[in-house]
Order: sequence, then structure tokens, then C-alpha cells
Amino acid sequence: MTEHGEIGVVAPTSPIKLRQGRPGSLRLALIVIAISAALLGGLQLAVGAAAPDNPMWAIAMLTGAFWIWVAAGVVAWWRRPTNATGALIVFGGLSVFVGGLANLNIEILAVIGAVFATTVLGITVHLLHAFPSGRLRGRLSSLTVIGGYIVAVGLQALGVLVRNSPAVFTALRSVQGILGLLVMIVTVIVLVARLRAADRDYRKVLLPLFLYGSLAVVLIPLAVQVLRPIGASVEVIFVIQLGLIAGLPVAFLVGVLVGGYSRTGELEALSAWLGLSGPTKSAVANALASTLGDDSLRVVYWSAARSMYVDEFGATVDATGIDHNHSMLDVWVDSRLVGAIIYNNQMIGDEREVRRAGDVLAIAVDRERLTAELRASNDELLQSRLRLVETADRERTRIAQDLHDGLQMQLVLVAIEAQQIGTAPGASESTLAASTQLRHRIDEAAAD
Repeated sequence: MTEHGEIGVVAPTSPIKLRQGRPGSLRLALIVIAISAALLGGLQLAVGAAAPDNPMWAIAMLTGAFWIWVAAGVVAWWRRPTNATGALIVFGGLSVFVGGLANLNIEILAVIGAVFATTVLGITVHLLHAFPSGRLRGRLSSLTVIGGYIVAVGLQALGVLVRNSPAVFTALRSVQGILGLLVMIVTVIVLVARLRAADRDYRKVLLPLFLYGSLAVVLIPLAVQVLRPIGASVEVIFVIQLGLIAGLPVAFLVGVLVGGYSRTGELEALSAWLGLSGPTKSAVANALASTLGDDSLRVVYWSAARSMYVDEFGATVDATGIDHNHSMLDVWVDSRLVGAIIYNNQMIGDEREVRRAGDVLAIAVDRERLTAELRASNDELLQSRLRLVETADRERTRIAQDLHDGLQMQLVLVAIEAQQIGTAPGASESTLAASTQLRHRIDEAAAD
């Protein structure tokens, strides 16, 4: 069952050391990627330096941009191993490397470099649509990204094939430019819609990234048309374009590092932690938040007796009005509903990750459900006792008031009549004494 609605932010407590459980395979893979990138960049520099007529300054700058992309991708991948953003940035770096082969003055490498020269723009469009979850959301985003790759790779490759026909080549480049601009217009529309739907803190992170990424993708191909008429040299235009390209992975990495997106852990580490410790509520919720990379994640519990969700304190949780930026995934133990996980679907794009993490912690969630129900029962018992005490107090007050306004008043009147009998004209001394004694006994009864 998936619903949407407003949720509060659960403040993180201790990090539970899930980072230590990161599988060594990821560490090894990222090290291999980093070493391979260093070797490829060094090889590119060596090949470029071997021929005296190669533009060595351009080759060095392209290699530097390639290293920046890969380094940013490796860090982002390490930070959020279950998120595709890091992998996309690494592929972007590979596209920069392949595109730079065109400067090596080796015919086959020059053709390959020309074919993939603009691939990095398609990958950037993909990153803009997929950030921060790393997954595309919605058919429009998917179609736009596909269109971006067609323009950046398909039409670019077709242009290389027809480059010996100037008229066809010029027409194809015009079509490529128009379609590329259309892709960016749709991208901006999608991003603006996401910004409008985001909360204020989320918008602060996304706005600078989306602005820079969108402007860079537009300005990189248009730099020649904009700068050449004002007298800019080819070298200046190249440096500006490469600077914009090199800034893209940095922008995405900053979004990952300082945008409030927690470092994610691995389910294996979560399982190990669960087996080694007796989790409390806050520990379980924060273990899930740390594993999935969503600090706003909440765990709620199903109360079968009350037929509703409750929080860890037994208070009712309204699960009917969650906004479209959040999703709710039920947690089951066998065929019993024990709780649910409320998470930010913009940060966690794959529901399967949440389901797997929920399966790992299902027993702990069930235990917390029982604790929450016990707390709710204790609260109900306390409220019941308070109601009994209040009812008894009200009844005692009513009886006291009735005595004061009824029997006590009657006794006072009888005491006055007794006193009047003793003081009546002609009353004997014995009658006066008896009436006085009777008056005192009536006063004592009234006082009691």
C-alpha cells in the first residue's frame, strides 16, 4: 500500500557505525576505477606528447576534466553506493575522455572522439532528471533523457558520417541544435515543477544545482555562436566550454555532500548490526535512515486493536494525507501487518531498496509495535483511572453540596425551633434546660 502525506522530520541520533560494514567489493571496485582513470589519463597525455604537432595544452585540460569527473563520481558513489548518481558521473568522465581522443591526431581515435564529443551533455541531462535519487521519475523525464541521448550521441554520430557533404552536415547540425534546445526546454519545465513541489530546505539544495546544470548544457554548445561574433578566439571558447564541463560533476558532488543527503550504508551492515545489538526505537529508525540515506525517514506501527497506525509513543499517526514527495511502504511479518516506513521518494527512487531494508528489520519493527501498543494501553489505563478519580471527586462534591443545602439547613432550622421552645413565655427551667441540651445535640449533628 502506498499513500502520500505530510510527515515530520526524525532527528538523527548516533550513526550506529553502519559505515564499517561496507562490503570490501565496493571499496575495491572504486579503487580500480580510480586507478584505471589515472592510467587512462596518463596514457592520453603520453600519446599526446609523443607527436609534436598535438595541441598539448588542450589534451592536458581535457585529461584534467576527465579526472575531475571520475574523482567526483567515485566520491559520490562511495557516499551513496545504492544510488546511481555516482555511476552516472563516472560515465560522464569516461565520455569526456573518449571525446578528448579527437585531439590526438590519430585517425581512428579522432573519429571515435568526434562521435562521442557531446555525449557528456546527454549524461548531464540524465543527471539533472535523476538527481538526487539516481532514478528517473515519470514518463516525461524518461522520454526527455532518451531524446537527449539521441541528440547528443545519435545525431552526433550521423553528423560524423555525413561530414563530407557540407550541405547535409550543416542541415543536420541545425536540426541537432534545435532538438537539443527542445530537450533543455522540457528539462527546465520538469525541474521547475519539481522545485515548486519541493519544500523550502530541499529547494535550497536543488535550485543552484539545477540552474548551473541547465545553463551549462545550453551554453556549452552555444558558446561558439555567442562568443565568436564578439571576437573570441577558438582557444578562449574551448577553455570556457571545458570549464563549464569540468564544473558539472563538482556541482552534483556538492549536492550530494552538503545537500542533507546522508551517507548510505549496506543491507549486509544493517543485518549485522541487528544481530549484534538490541535495537531501541530510535536506533531502528536511524539505522534505516542511515542505510537508505534519508534523514526524514519515519517508522510507524500498526495497532490491530485500534485499526490504525501509531508512533513509538502510541499516538495516532494520520496516514491518509501524505504529500506526493513521500511514500509509505507497509512492513509485514509473515501475513501480519506490523508497521510501515514513510520515506522521501525523491531521495530514494527505488521502492525495492526500502522493501529489502524493511524485510531485514521486520522483526524489530514488530517488537517495537508491541512496545508502542503497550505504551498506548498504559496511556489508556492511566486515562481511565484519571476519569474514575475525577468522577469520584465530582460525586463527593455533589453529596457535600446536597448535605450543605438540604440536611444541614434542616438541622439548623430544628435547632432554632428547639431554642424557641425553651425561651417561650411561661416555659419552666427544666424545659429551658432540655431545649438548650437538644439545641447543642442538633448543632453537633449539623457539624458532623
